[in-house]
Amino acid sequence: MSGRVGLLPGFGLWFLLAQGTAVGQVVLSEVMFDPLGDEATDEFIQLLNLGPDTVDLRGWRIGDQDELDFLVDAGHGLLLAPGQFALVLDPDYFAGSRSYDSLIPSTALIVTIDDASFGKGGLSNSKPETLYLVSAGGDTVACYRYALDNPSGHSDEKIDPRAGDWPENWANSPWPGGTPGGPNSVSIPGTQLEVWISGQKDRVLALDSALAVTVALRNRGTEAQTRIRLELFWDRDADGHLDSLETLGSCSVERLEPGGAEQFVFRFDPAGPGLFLLRALAFAPSGVAGDSVLVRVPAAPGDVRVNEIYYWPELGEPEWVEIINVSGRPVNLAGWRLKDASRGSGAELSLRAGQWWLRSGSYAVIAADTASQRLKPLAAGELFVPKGPFPTLNNSGDSVVVLDPVGNRVDALAYLPSWGGAVGVSLERMRAEGPSDQPSNWGSCRDPSGSTPGRRNSISPPDSDLALLPLICSGDGVGQEWGVSLAVANLGTAEMPGGAVRLRATEGLFCLEKSAEFVVLLPERIAPGETVRAIQRWKPDVPGWMRLEAMLETSDQDRRNNSRSAAVYLSPAPGTVRVNEIQFDPPADEPEWVEVVNRSACPLSLDGWYFGDSRQRVRLDSIGRCVPPGGFALIAAGGLIPSAAPDIPTWRTRGTWPVLNNTGDGTVIVLPNGRVCDSLFYRPEWRRGGRGSLERLDPDGDSLDSLNWAACEDTRGSTPGAVNSVAAREVDLALIDCWATLDYWPKSRLLWVEVKNRGKREVSGASLALQGEEVPEQTVPLPSLAPGQQTPVPLEMAIEAPGRHRILLFLRCPGDARPANDSLRKDVYLSPPRSAVVINELYARPLPGQHEWVELANNTAWDVDLQGWKIHDRRGRQYAATVKESFLLPAGQLGLGMETLAVLDEWAMEKSVPGTVVSPWPSLNDDGDDVVLVDANGLTMDSVSYSLDWKLERGFSLERVRKDGSSLDPGNWVRCTLPEGATPGRENSVSGAVATRGTGLTATPVPFSPNGDGRDDLLLISVQLPRPSATVRLEVYDLAGRRVRTLLDDQPCGPSRLFVWDGRTDAGMACGAGAYVLSLRWWSADGASGSRLLPVALVRP
Repeated sequence: MSGRVGLLPGFGLWFLLAQGTAVGQVVLSEVMFDPLGDEATDEFIQLLNLGPDTVDLRGWRIGDQDELDFLVDAGHGLLLAPGQFALVLDPDYFAGSRSYDSLIPSTALIVTIDDASFGKGGLSNSKPETLYLVSAGGDTVACYRYALDNPSGHSDEKIDPRAGDWPENWANSPWPGGTPGGPNSVSIPGTQLEVWISGQKDRVLALDSALAVTVALRNRGTEAQTRIRLELFWDRDADGHLDSLETLGSCSVERLEPGGAEQFVFRFDPAGPGLFLLRALAFAPSGVAGDSVLVRVPAAPGDVRVNEIYYWPELGEPEWVEIINVSGRPVNLAGWRLKDASRGSGAELSLRAGQWWLRSGSYAVIAADTASQRLKPLAAGELFVPKGPFPTLNNSGDSVVVLDPVGNRVDALAYLPSWGGAVGVSLERMRAEGPSDQPSNWGSCRDPSGSTPGRRNSISPPDSDLALLPLICSGDGVGQEWGVSLAVANLGTAEMPGGAVRLRATEGLFCLEKSAEFVVLLPERIAPGETVRAIQRWKPDVPGWMRLEAMLETSDQDRRNNSRSAAVYLSPAPGTVRVNEIQFDPPADEPEWVEVVNRSACPLSLDGWYFGDSRQRVRLDSIGRCVPPGGFALIAAGGLIPSAAPDIPTWRTRGTWPVLNNTGDGTVIVLPNGRVCDSLFYRPEWRRGGRGSLERLDPDGDSLDSLNWAACEDTRGSTPGAVNSVAAREVDLALIDCWATLDYWPKSRLLWVEVKNRGKREVSGASLALQGEEVPEQTVPLPSLAPGQQTPVPLEMAIEAPGRHRILLFLRCPGDARPANDSLRKDVYLSPPRSAVVINELYARPLPGQHEWVELANNTAWDVDLQGWKIHDRRGRQYAATVKESFLLPAGQLGLGMETLAVLDEWAMEKSVPGTVVSPWPSLNDDGDDVVLVDANGLTMDSVSYSLDWKLERGFSLERVRKDGSSLDPGNWVRCTLPEGATPGRENSVSGAVATRGTGLTATPVPFSPNGDGRDDLLLISVQLPRPSATVRLEVYDLAGRRVRTLLDDQPCGPSRLFVWDGRTDAGMACGAGAYVLSLRWWSADGASGSRLLPVALVRP
């Protein structure tokens, strides 16, 4: 059949005229109550004139059960011709929709209503409604109550126009959008021929499969039908019209008798996935008959992929999604849907005629509307607007799902803002063949416009693209071999020639710039996805910043990634830059600063270096200046330049200045690569009493050596930008320190003096002199000293007494350029002999309201200054009490060390009694403790260790019997015999003239054997005293010094008396065989005392 076959108006008009019947009536033909578009604009009702005469629709009304609206002219009049369809559209359609313009035949009569919507509030899609058509005369011409079983966007169509409006004569339109202005797709033509396509009317066909379409032709009339031609059509361009190019097959039947039937099979081979409407039409002289079937062909997963998402549009722009066909064949997009994470079936694509097909490799943009300027360049076939609301894409992340006509998921992803995209910037897919759910396959659009709808993504790899990857450098300092790793990757889709990389290295940036160029050849061919590597090695010789610039010599589509640059730092030799001067205590209105000196032969820049103290490090700003060889530079707080150095290069720190503490702080200079260049921890005493800045003596000397630093000697207080005032001279001999030998007198008289040659020349012929108030002047020659050599010089002082002495040392050195360090004044302490001062009395168990104290006795012939001495108990020196003030203990006298001065009042002593408060006082334990006396040098002078065995009573002191006796001998200590309990500040009650004659102690038998056999079981002990009465203590000790038995415990005794020892302890236990010692001590009221020791032996057969 040649020419075009009009399925809509042409068919209907020709069919009615062929019947030759004038029905003379207007009927309801089609109702769209649930459109895909806006319900306020896209509802419609279709009428059909079945009669032979033209009908004037003026005064006619249409509506629902609640309200009727008059039909009014929409610009085409109100005369409905015989066989013509009248399409009644919502009044707002003409201004706000135009959805059906491409579907409405030109022969249709378009009218509207005089109200804003059909009936009362429009046609409901939530409850069934009854529609009425009323003529101008008031007659009800048609009445139809529609059901709600339609898919959204599918109208109700009348099957037989001439039959009544009962529900069985209506069916759902298979076509989305219906057949506005044309014959219904479900109508039975007005011929006796019947065409029937067997099987389901909506079927699914597997991809890459063919469909056998079986069509039956039957004559339902009473007369034979002749010259019948049956054709199967596929409306390829979905324009609603069929032509010879859309014929899938045809056959002819010359004559078909009444009741006769023929069956034919046609082959349908779809070109790819999609939604296909097949129509079978039988053409005969008596009319046309037809049937249709809807075929859905699913797509393979990934055939169509989401390629770009514009989820965060600028104000006034719509959201949109771009898809790409990667299947290698065209894809029919009819019936496809797009949805997000929200529930629902998604938005079906609404396409114009001829717009259904997406070619392989082509893009399609699905947009909320076409208002965006960035969508203007798109061709008409690339822009789709879905039926119904566009799925809102959340800026915080959402899902995008593409569904084929069957409802299968063809592509899906769940993007997040971290994948890319921003306000006005789309989210692009890098590689269409890459995974959809991989964040690394997505990124922000790099195009200046912010998006690339309908064209290649800006981040997608081009066909030819060689990329030079970041440079990787290996190396450290100058003079060492450096390597630069060059990596070239083929990011394109085609094999590329390798070419070469040109590398330029510029050493010594900002200062002595020196350049070198290298050409690095690459392999001849580089495959897609391949990365090739090469290394260029050389030895740079200029320290500081080095700039590397690499250029890939190739010809590709993306030149932006053909070059790379990097800045690396070449470490200078160790000790190149050193801290030379520190101003940590500046005058008012002056900043803190640190001066550094460049010790190398090359200029250096401090740009990018780090400076810090003990707490933080901060980076130095770039000033584009350099420090010349041997030159100075400042690092100053806030970049402020000291008034004394206006022209010196000065770097400031980024961020907070590390405040330099006046009590001492760390100072560190760090290279940009993190290596420490110089560091020290200064202390204010390094200035040795001087003022001003802290200067380095020798730039090549140890930074941590306190002797290499001194206070500035310049009258301005500092020398920024100039040679330090204390820098090394040609001849400079210096006194460093001195100390006395840590030993008891007289060894403590040996003085050690540290002398150092700080000059640049060897020093010989110098001497050291000693002076002092109580020290005769002495001079000793010094040995020859090389530059930097330091040696201790011994000097024995001709001093008659130990103690604290102020001395003056000075050097005699011809040509010494710095006399300021040739003298040293210092107080030295010489420890006295051991036991020069002893503990003479202990008051360890005072009465309530009283305090503890210790009495000291000076056994020497000279006064002893106890300042700095300490007393501690068993807990150790960390808990020692110190004599903090000067306390002079006269020769041969007693003095008190006490917890508080209240002790003087407690014992009614005169204020003239030598005494001092020792704090914090070490509390002496009642059950035994140690009392240790230590001098100012930490040497132990005396110590006592008492215990409960010493019979210490509360309110009574322990008195030393003999000052020259052992402090550790329990026999040299007794309880005070006076009623008042102690003798602070005066002679002990048990001291005085010791009676060495007249004291007798004998024992018999020796040995004795207390075994109970009646022979020698008891030891008889005889005591004779030179006084008529005395207080006596008679005890037995073993050879380990442990008391075994007390026979008489500080009790009165006459001039002679016998005692018996049965060989048992105080606890009644038998003593073992061995040697024992009898200890006799006595003292009388006249101050006389005496003692005797007698060894005895105990045997056990």
